[in-house]
Amino acid sequence: MEDSKEFSEPTRPPSLEFVDRIRLLVLDDDFIAKRCQKLISRDYQQLLEERNMLAREKRELLKQMDRFANENTALLKKITKRETEMAKINAKNNELMERCRKMAEENTALHLENARMRAKAKKSRKTGSTRK
Repeated sequence: MEDSKEFSEPTRPPSLEFVDRIRLLVLDDDFIAKRCQKLISRDYQQLLEERNMLAREKRELLKQMDRFANENTALLKKITKRETEMAKINAKNNELMERCRKMAEENTALHLENARMRAKAKKSRKTGSTRK
């Protein structure tokens, strides 16, 4: 029974100073919450702007990569064309070299034939002049 009396007894009201402190704490919490919300909102906005900037840079880099890929393809086509032309030129050069080699062999054969004929003529002149 004594316990029930304790609870039923009126308690002393809180002091005004205590109530003011509680109010300030509540106001501080509210202020802090609003300030945090502003900071979070500002940071989020900055992150969105940064993300958009990075997305723009990415699009520009992708366009640049696409342009480079097209240029590379065009250069590869030119290289292939030039390589084909060079292969044709090399084939023609080899053909001309073969013709030159054959002509050189014929020229050598003609020189040898000419030398033999001169030697024969010279020999026949010597033998012919002694016979007279």
